[in-house]
Amino acid sequence: MFFTLERATKILQDLQADIYVKRQSVDNLTYRDGSFANLAAVERSDQPWQEFPPGSRWGGRDHHGWFRAFVKIPPAFEGKTVAVWVNSYIGTGLVDDAANPQFMLYVNKQFVQGLDINHQEVIISRGARAGAEYQLDLHAYSGMFDKKTDIHVELVVIDEFIRQFCYDLMVAVGVARELPDHNQRRQESFQSYQYHRQPPGPS
Repeated sequence: MFFTLERATKILQDLQADIYVKRQSVDNLTYRDGSFANLAAVERSDQPWQEFPPGSRWGGRDHHGWFRAFVKIPPAFEGKTVAVWVNSYIGTGLVDDAANPQFMLYVNKQFVQGLDINHQEVIISRGARAGAEYQLDLHAYSGMFDKKTDIHVELVVIDEFIRQFCYDLMVAVGVARELPDHNQRRQESFQSYQYHRQPPGPS
């Protein structure tokens, strides 16, 4: 049976909610206020690290800070694809980088990637080993709105099969939306898609 556009859209929404299979909050954040050029500048600072417990708020217009946490891969994440996920939305109603916090992520003292409202995760391990330790550093910039937000960090397990299926189906949905209702190519754009919760192969 071929997908209809409405059915495909609903399946896509449901699957996107299943990309993160497991989540664990990182609750041991510490921070230093100020604009630091790099990791070495943070290490040279004599400013004490302050605790940033869950529920704490940070930000304000054009504000800088540096956050740090030490994490271990939990046993339930053994062998999985594990990422760091960072909340960066302050409730402005805008998905604009200048309106929401931005971060530079360092993993084990190595710069990895920038994070913002449109890029909220970085994979740190495929085939993760339980007990493996990571130092996470976030060079944070608050944005141009005078608002504060939680800095919420999680370790997440990603189902990469579901994610890839979502990417593929998203393309088909996008194409179908641009075609007239009764266009044959609109129906054909879904004909190769079947919904499987597990990748093909022996169980």
